[in-house]
Amino acid sequence: MLKFRLKPQYNTMLTGTLVGVLFPAAVFYLIYYVKYGSSSKFFEFLKVAADNDAISPMISLSIIINLALFFLFLNTDAANVSRGIIISTLIYGVLIFFFKFFY
Repeated sequence: MLKFRLKPQYNTMLTGTLVGVLFPAAVFYLIYYVKYGSSSKFFEFLKVAADNDAISPMISLSIIINLALFFLFLNTDAANVSRGIIISTLIYGVLIFFFKFFY
């Protein structure tokens, strides 16, 4: 099994939060790009997705990457990074709740 250690200065909750926010955002953009490519603008896509109540399922789909990241960092003894990923997942959960019930 491949085992690597994270440098101690990067084993912080802030690093985990940043990783946990940026990776799902990149996956969300990847979903947009695969589905629509360059045929529409990104902000137009967001508006159409919000109007069709598709934004919260897409965000939910994009945060699945956090599960893999959580276990990756947990198995590499980077518990603080894993905690940060949990925090960012909770932030996305609040965002999903907002889009689901208030937007």
